[in-house]
Amino acid sequence: MVAVAGGSGFVGSHFVSEYRGRRSFRILSRTEKASRSLGGNRLTYAECDLFRLEEIRSALRGCTSAIYLVHSMAPSSRLMQARFEDADLLLADNFARAAEKEGVEHVVYLSGIQPEGSEAVSLHLASRKEVESVLRKRIPSVTVLRAGVIFGPGGSSFTLIANLVRRLPVMIYPKWVRSWTHSTDVSDISWALEQCLEDETLAGGTYDIGGHEAQPYGDLIRRIGDYTGRKPKAFRVPFNAFVLSKWWVSLFGGMPLQLVEPLQDSLRHDLHVRDNPLQLRLRERGSRSLRDSTLASVDEDGAPKRLPSRLKADERQRKVREESLVRSIQRMPFPNGWTSQDLAAEYARWLDGLFGPLIKSNVDDEGVVRVGLAGMRSPLLVLKPQDFEDSERAVYTIESGLLVRSDRPAGYFDFRIVSEGKELITCLSGYAPALPWWLYVIAQARIHKLVMWLFGRRLARISK
Repeated sequence: MVAVAGGSGFVGSHFVSEYRGRRSFRILSRTEKASRSLGGNRLTYAECDLFRLEEIRSALRGCTSAIYLVHSMAPSSRLMQARFEDADLLLADNFARAAEKEGVEHVVYLSGIQPEGSEAVSLHLASRKEVESVLRKRIPSVTVLRAGVIFGPGGSSFTLIANLVRRLPVMIYPKWVRSWTHSTDVSDISWALEQCLEDETLAGGTYDIGGHEAQPYGDLIRRIGDYTGRKPKAFRVPFNAFVLSKWWVSLFGGMPLQLVEPLQDSLRHDLHVRDNPLQLRLRERGSRSLRDSTLASVDEDGAPKRLPSRLKADERQRKVREESLVRSIQRMPFPNGWTSQDLAAEYARWLDGLFGPLIKSNVDDEGVVRVGLAGMRSPLLVLKPQDFEDSERAVYTIESGLLVRSDRPAGYFDFRIVSEGKELITCLSGYAPALPWWLYVIAQARIHKLVMWLFGRRLARISK
């Protein structure tokens, strides 16, 4: 039984569909409907929120191998106060902790090709490399595949490029079109994932994968246009214009801005596949050509094909909106030698005096934190300690209070030491505010973000 985190997504669904006759898979997905749509023999599914460690442990139980295909650039809550790299770090740490507890011995992770040399790496690619390190900290064997643009029905990067070619009769080519990339077909990625599971000699290595010939992005765009019968006129400019171009790329590329921005930032790098044993095998095996990859990824009109097994984006976002939950994640430094319990206790003490006599915070003998307005009997928030046995993780559940909806499951507030003990991640997740949504967004949400920023500054001062 191989667990596939992100198994209902683009790469996961292609891989599972191709190899389900050879293996048994357990698909980890946030939505039962998305997982059920894969169907078939030798497939089970686990409805699993990767922000909840206990749910991941349950989903991984009985699996000794797993594939990790998770990226968090798309919003997963109605309000998402988080940078994508912080969310990716937290999810990877959750998965690694659960895998360690459940005895998962081998994980294959799909990462991104890293640029050569010592140039400053984009946040997108730096985040991919950070996830590699987090997984390797706790799992005995982690095999890393690094890929560039992946062609196939449902692929985000290909869909974005194909939509631009199809919708724009005139294209402005910024400086980044001169950067080199090494694209590949999703069938090559599926084959490489299977090789990493099948061949023990590959376990623990890092392998770049590229099935098509390396070329500048400008040539890639032009060739996609040629194959799909679209030949927009192109005008080059000597700058990247990322701030401006992200908006029109999102609009005409048909992708959310949260997804476009980190992907676009990586376009300034030359990404070349380094020779390695797995890449040599792919060359000997043969790969689908760029032309065939393009035509297999679009319909008769040149529009990118959608992935049948995935929930439609609008339906998924509708569910997120109906849940009206909040997720807020911050990364901050912390004093050397402190445990997560020290950090949680410092937060409760510091909060008591933050707004002078207006806000009061107290901790009882059982460690329950009550936050309220001075003079009011009913607290605004009641935080109950749950997991304080791990020196790197302290978790409160948001039990009750005037600011909490009582008809929803309890959210939680997590203090997590990550990055090999160098950084703190705080995460408010699954929180259902009692205030009307519009009022929460303009008032309480901004206050929470300000409070966490101030707490981060306090920890930075203590650290110095």
